[in-house]
Amino acid sequence: MCDSASMKHGSKASNSTHKGVSIIEHRGQTKLRWRDPISRKLREKGLGVLTKAEAVVAAKLKAEALSLQRKKFLTGELVTEGESQCLITQYINLADSPGTRNNRTNALCHVRTIQEGMQGRGWNEINRSDLHRLRTLIANLDNVATTKNHKVTICRSFFAWLSQRGQLGVIGMDIIGFTLQKFKASEMKHGKHFTQAEAHEVLSMLLKTRPDAALFYLLKLLLGLRIGELINIQSTDIVTGRGVPFLKVFSPKTNRSRKVNLAVSPLAQQILLALKARNHPGYLFYPSITKDRNPQTVYQPLQHHLYQTTRRKLGWQVNAKDCRTSSEAFLACVNGWTMMQVAKQIGHSITVCERFYSEDLNLMEITHGDTIEEIAGIENLGSLILQANGINQSEIEKLQQDTKRSAEFDSFIARLKERDLGGDKGLKSLKSEEWLYDQEQLQRWKAMFIAKIWDAEQVNRMQLLAHSHKANRILPDTF
Repeated sequence: MCDSASMKHGSKASNSTHKGVSIIEHRGQTKLRWRDPISRKLREKGLGVLTKAEAVVAAKLKAEALSLQRKKFLTGELVTEGESQCLITQYINLADSPGTRNNRTNALCHVRTIQEGMQGRGWNEINRSDLHRLRTLIANLDNVATTKNHKVTICRSFFAWLSQRGQLGVIGMDIIGFTLQKFKASEMKHGKHFTQAEAHEVLSMLLKTRPDAALFYLLKLLLGLRIGELINIQSTDIVTGRGVPFLKVFSPKTNRSRKVNLAVSPLAQQILLALKARNHPGYLFYPSITKDRNPQTVYQPLQHHLYQTTRRKLGWQVNAKDCRTSSEAFLACVNGWTMMQVAKQIGHSITVCERFYSEDLNLMEITHGDTIEEIAGIENLGSLILQANGINQSEIEKLQQDTKRSAEFDSFIARLKERDLGGDKGLKSLKSEEWLYDQEQLQRWKAMFIAKIWDAEQVNRMQLLAHSHKANRILPDTF
């Protein structure tokens, strides 16, 4: 080592206090150079401008880390990763469900970026600066804090998995947890609660300008579903008959399923039954789009109409989240419903329930009732929206009340299920004619139910009106 405060150009030092680690001065910058104890490859790390004493301290710390890494490798605690292996892909494939696998893929793409910048270093050589780069990448994303924190959690889980396999090297999970800190979330933006007059005004405006959009947002107001949940409802998700009718909903946001009670809204149940009779089996909205069904792309024309038309016609801004927020408030006023039931129905935690809509509910003084449409004051307006879309509400009510008609409808749905089962080679071997569907009878039943429940001329007029809007010209019929 030289005696000057900073080492001279091209100088090099290595002694017993930091054996195996060389201190190099190059172009005014101090670097550490060492040989990896596992791969035996030369490694180098720049430290910037340092004094002699600071460089020695850094070299000692690096020598201690290499010594610990060598001991772990010799005792079997540290396992080398095969060159043909991709640990990130292995971790992604360990996911139990497609949703979790997709979440891991989206989050760990940033870890792949860090891995490319490690210049051949393995996971056992990852350091704090790599983790700082990873957090900076996530911080610069155009996402809300909740999404960023979700990605940070997945990255932490990946490193914990590496640690359990003995492939993380000397860096500990405490350092990873301290470096990959979560982001402070901004105050949660909650939608606006509609009063009865505001809900009536918004739906009336949609009814006059575009009836299919009015039906869509009416259903959203009655059920409080998210956009992705409502767009992706299929006819098989509607369960009626014995017991309490309910809707099976899968949330792309939380990657979970839940059951939505339809008894609190007979009007929503009628809309779902009408769409089920028309589009079974398939999606209720835009049923012809079966591949590459991106909820944002499918929903965009309806969203554009709501934003632009309400701003122009009403003079105040309305967004889809207002319908969900209002549904929460109206649902909390249904007789006999607790906040816990409301939270489960909507798909929120009890914390969000108590923090937002229960607090606002006390300030709004909403009159309680037995159904959501009664509390919102849109029973008559809802009937007009159904009529404008060509739905015969009286026939649906008869279908719900008449046991014989209800049995025919259930048989019609069951026969469609049998048609799907008919493609199973294992079932064909039974050669039983009792369970096999009759194609002609099936078509007659479907035509009968559609003719009774739907007014064909009114549906055609409604669809032509929908396609007259510029944003909807590229999409097929709404339903």
